[in-house]
Amino acid sequence: MDNPTLSNLAPSRLALVWCLFFLICFSLGYPTLNRYAPDTAAATAEWPYASLADTRYYSSIIENGFMEEPDSHWRYRVLVPYVAKPFYMLSKGNIGSWNPIFFSLLMTNSLFVASAALFLFLTGAAVTGSKTVGFISSLLCLCHFNISNLYLSGLVDSSELFVMIFTAWLVSQQKWRALPLVAVLAFLSRETTVIFSSGLAFFWVMVDVGRGDYRRPEIFSILFYIFSGLAIGLGGLMLLHYVGTTELVMPWNFGAKSGLSSASLDVGMKALMSSKGVIYSFIWLLPLGLLGIRSIPKNWLWSSVLLTGVALALIVIANAGDNAGRPLFNTSGPMLLVAAAVYITKLLKLERSS
Repeated sequence: MDNPTLSNLAPSRLALVWCLFFLICFSLGYPTLNRYAPDTAAATAEWPYASLADTRYYSSIIENGFMEEPDSHWRYRVLVPYVAKPFYMLSKGNIGSWNPIFFSLLMTNSLFVASAALFLFLTGAAVTGSKTVGFISSLLCLCHFNISNLYLSGLVDSSELFVMIFTAWLVSQQKWRALPLVAVLAFLSRETTVIFSSGLAFFWVMVDVGRGDYRRPEIFSILFYIFSGLAIGLGGLMLLHYVGTTELVMPWNFGAKSGLSSASLDVGMKALMSSKGVIYSFIWLLPLGLLGIRSIPKNWLWSSVLLTGVALALIVIANAGDNAGRPLFNTSGPMLLVAAAVYITKLLKLERSS
């Protein structure tokens, strides 16, 4: 917030912007309340693990709690279901024809997406020196395919998107001490969020180190906070598994525990190359982002590129298929959204951005 471009953004104004984003999110996700059931919309006999099929597990956690669920990797993604639980308890029997489970999920996911959009606005404005770019990047985020069709449809990826954008804002403002606290949100969100958020911070600072931006004592201090966050995140995942199974599961066995590591690399690569989710996620975002990418600071650009490489490797190993669009959007999307906003701002001559 030390950036002069942001100096006149009072908390009350930011609160109004957040309320606007929240209402947009709620309207985008409204069809889940009584027009279709996300937990059955995409599950078929041919493909029982389609994108929205995950919602049945999160819905069950809201109704029955963590301990009543059978062991699976979905079981440990507790942040969104447990934030949604109070909304479910208050709305059950009081909202007419609206589905109370998906109302609670929509409220929670709207909270996370609206917060992600707000911090994308702050990050975009800070790194480009333009509030116009920051605001357009937030609107582009809310208009993205994944937001209305997936993140506001009963899944938990909204929390991962928030953690990733919040992490980008923290490291852009050099608030390294907050990373261990972010790690708590990360391991409660989903298992990949721990790796992605820590990886973003690590790659970011390595790019800065390569450019000589830090002295040695500063580097050690920053790395301490990054690896402390990683340790807290992995330790938190181990604790969740222990509470759920009374077994001590090592982090490198999480994928094997959920059966994700059994797919061959060939099958995983073919599934990635034919993924409709990737096409839908990047059909306009990638070309627009590439047109404005020169305005993105090198630390954010290369950390996003390297992190997306990590995500691609995990996607191939896990044979994510059509689900590949979500992790790739969470790792590279925020940076590309700001780059696209820069290009649109220049194209329409809305403002002379730096």
